[in-house]
Amino acid sequence: MLKDIVVLVGDNGAEEPALKLGLDLAAARGAYLNVVVCGGVPLYQEYLLGTVIYEAYQSEVERQTKKARAAAEAIEAAMGKAGVSGEVRTLVVDVDILPMDAVVHSRYADMVLVSARAAYPDGRFWDRLVQTVLFHAGRPILIVPEGAKLPLAKVAIAWNASREAIRAVHDGMGLITQATDVNVVLVDPAPSDDGHGAEPGADLAAHLARHVDTVNVHRIPSAGRALGQALQQFAVDIGCDVMVMGAYGHSRMWEMLLGGATRDVLLDTRLPLLISH
Repeated sequence: MLKDIVVLVGDNGAEEPALKLGLDLAAARGAYLNVVVCGGVPLYQEYLLGTVIYEAYQSEVERQTKKARAAAEAIEAAMGKAGVSGEVRTLVVDVDILPMDAVVHSRYADMVLVSARAAYPDGRFWDRLVQTVLFHAGRPILIVPEGAKLPLAKVAIAWNASREAIRAVHDGMGLITQATDVNVVLVDPAPSDDGHGAEPGADLAAHLARHVDTVNVHRIPSAGRALGQALQQFAVDIGCDVMVMGAYGHSRMWEMLLGGATRDVLLDTRLPLLISH
């Protein structure tokens, strides 16, 4: 059940896709909404080294604090208008410290919402924020692209019989059990004794059928496409509202160097994506 939701936003928070969907989810589920407005400032060490003077650092802190407070006020007004209970916090710290501070705010929630990478002017900061929360908060993250909206009635589950995938399924049960149509999607699956079993996807479908009314299994070919691209394109083609996916089955360094399903989908998120590690 979704009863406690955290949304991490930048200083344009009131306009971010994650906040809009978070408000709708909280209103629909009667959930408590914690919104954290994140404002990063350049590393203080740069100022000590003389890159810029200390007064400029203080000025930037004050500017970011003012922007964060203005965003918080706009978010509070939006929450009041939507009739959603919750609170808004501001987090203005050095940019390299910010992701770990965001983890502290994210640990005690059923789900953490973050807007997709395209909503952030600094993609590298977004990468650090999402990866840090994913690996250290222990909570599922819902990545929200522009235009996302309720209902999240048709769910795609990216399935490869890994620990990360089954963790994502169970972290996403608050969405899955509310869906009217659940689709288990496998790319180029092969029967195996220690993975998919004799019939890829069948065991997961049987498990989910005890929780939901409709479960479909789709075994699709990659057809020369990257795994993440094949999964997301199929989910979009069959009209899914959200995709559930285990994140980083390989090490982050391996995926950064060679690519991987997680990286492919995060770089171009086309529908709401629940990821878990």
